[in-house]
Amino acid sequence: MVIILVLIPVLVLMAVAFCYHQTSHIQVDTVKVSIEKLPEEFNDFTIIQITDLHGKCFGQNQSHLLNLMDKKHFDILVLTGDMFRDNDEKNSLCVLRHIINYVHSKEKAVYFVAGNHDLDGDYDYISRTLQQWGVHVLDNRSVTIKRKDAMIHIIGIKDALFGMANLDAAVKNVNKGIKILLAHTIFKRGDKSLFQKIKHMKIDLVLSGHTHGFQINLFPFYVTGEGLFPKYVKGLHRIQQSYIYISRGLVTSGVHLRLFSRPELTFIQLESA
Repeated sequence: MVIILVLIPVLVLMAVAFCYHQTSHIQVDTVKVSIEKLPEEFNDFTIIQITDLHGKCFGQNQSHLLNLMDKKHFDILVLTGDMFRDNDEKNSLCVLRHIINYVHSKEKAVYFVAGNHDLDGDYDYISRTLQQWGVHVLDNRSVTIKRKDAMIHIIGIKDALFGMANLDAAVKNVNKGIKILLAHTIFKRGDKSLFQKIKHMKIDLVLSGHTHGFQINLFPFYVTGEGLFPKYVKGLHRIQQSYIYISRGLVTSGVHLRLFSRPELTFIQLESA
């Protein structure tokens, strides 16, 4: 009996410590993506992806997150939606600015697409402020990165969940070159036509978020947009000639708990197939 009484608080403390670690300790993932016909000029081109920050600060002035970003070379930063806490644009912008300033201090570019929580707020104010700070806000449009004669197109669509994505407009000026699509999610409610269009257009790589890796990842049974028994919950997937990478994101949604789906900072490294 005495042993049981001693073990119970120990087990409770261990469970609390495990849950805290799973929920709060950022895991740095390096993902290598082999792209057919990737120009030599872009071999080892590295993208940092941050998604689902929800206005949270990791350490004073984002010091913990920036220290992790500083451990490896990167070429651009992409922010794939839900950077903002609901109805708290000003504080969320202050939190985000530390990251943007750090990346600009490295003379690197920042690209942003809106998620559902960003669009729920004063998105005009958010978009205007980010552009003033030199961020490429990709509201259904694209930007081209050139190295000699080689090109990578960074294509962005607004959040698809509520039908605001317009991929046709986003790729209007895209011709030859590697196509990388930034999309908070590629699934509209009850409508997978965008997903089908991405396959048809042969987008080389899609970088997405939204799912939080199902957060409490015991048995994913439903993700908003994709529906019941979702296939695309987290990680790298090959879809015909395309890849999609779904980040687990940094912060929780709803219940402040993660299990087997730790917060994620991602380095996407392109390499020739």
